[in-house]
Amino acid sequence: MSNNPYLPAQSPADVDMNLANSTDSSEEPHKLATLVSLEELNSWRHPNQAHLLRDLSLIWIQIILGLTAYLAFPHPSTFLIALFIISCGQVGLGVATHEFVHYLVLPKHRQCNDLTGRWLFAAPLIVPYEIYRQSHFTHHRLVSTEGDTKRLYRRNYCGINFARELLNGVSGVDYFSRITSMLRYTASNGMRLKPCALAQDSIAIIIMQILIASGFIWVGSLTLYFSLWLLPIITSFSLLGKLRTTVEHHPLACESGQNPEGPFYKGTTTSFSRSVRASWWERFMFSPLNFHYHAEHHLWPSFSYQFLPIIHNRLRANGAFKLESRIAEAENYRIVLKRLWRGE
Repeated sequence: MSNNPYLPAQSPADVDMNLANSTDSSEEPHKLATLVSLEELNSWRHPNQAHLLRDLSLIWIQIILGLTAYLAFPHPSTFLIALFIISCGQVGLGVATHEFVHYLVLPKHRQCNDLTGRWLFAAPLIVPYEIYRQSHFTHHRLVSTEGDTKRLYRRNYCGINFARELLNGVSGVDYFSRITSMLRYTASNGMRLKPCALAQDSIAIIIMQILIASGFIWVGSLTLYFSLWLLPIITSFSLLGKLRTTVEHHPLACESGQNPEGPFYKGTTTSFSRSVRASWWERFMFSPLNFHYHAEHHLWPSFSYQFLPIIHNRLRANGAFKLESRIAEAENYRIVLKRLWRGE
């Protein structure tokens, strides 16, 4: 169990999911454990299955509709529209994969949970499921420190640097940098992977890419597989993920701490996560499945996405965003990115 008094206590079944920031300060004035009852701690890992099936199905439906729009009206303008819709759908696949790696889709049937997540959501994105799980768990444990496996938010976005970061994202530089960094981190830190996990991931990725390519050939041509599937994965999908992660974990100047020599990014006194009250189009682009409630997820990583809005409302009602230095709240993604660009 975690020894951090500010993390909600979890049941023995959730010990392996107690990944929220072990690096957090133990001197915060606001206690969070009282915001959630013991019954809720146990029940909120289990999503409503009907709503879950609807939400996961809508991700693939969105991707199919984006492709259909271009096939029905082939034109450079509809190609760009399809590229955008499919990219946002790929963001949805990535967020859904995140739910699977936390065992939050089928928590009572972990093998089925991993089988579905690996084949239907991670493999289409060419994401090694088990490596992603280990890397993501490390992110939870070491967020805002040098050991954080998510590093793209640790950039200078002020002024002309913002344009450079956009270019790195849309050009594919960030995609290949992230893949290389993940593999290097896996090798150098000796991540404990399950037996045959790499083989299972490799087989799933190869087979799913063959099936997806075959589907594009059937409805159009192999060229569409490269231009409307692989291209957005490397470019726009990568850029959207980078911008979202930056908003989630990059402190603004007014939120930065006075301890530049400390272990936390931007000298904050503890690790840092931000929640966003996203507009509908921002949820479409960046944060399906309530991913914009990111501070809530870091505080209670064993809760299904379906219950994060409830947690958010409780944090707001109790003034936690004002009293806790490790979490913040923003009106939308655009405002945070604009203030980072201005250096505010």
